[in-house]
Amino acid sequence: MKTAEVRSSASYWKEGGPYYRERPEVLRAQPLLPDLVRLRDQRLLGLFERYGSLSVEAHVLEVGCGRSPWLPYLVRR
Repeated sequence: MKTAEVRSSASYWKEGGPYYRERPEVLRAQPLLPDLVRLRDQRLLGLFERYGSLSVEAHVLEVGCGRSPWLPYLVRR
């Protein structure tokens, strides 16, 4: 069995790369937010509300990659 070559992802995070193409000021004005019409996002919100114990003083750590709609949503909430 042949294994795939693992390459650095550093190029993804550079300006003009595939991730985070928007400028910071654009993201602040128009953040990516969850679409609460979608069942998947409704279910995730339900999990946050049920098990998250979120309050104004809460700290949230998101572990993942790419852009998340949830951190901007939780900040605004």
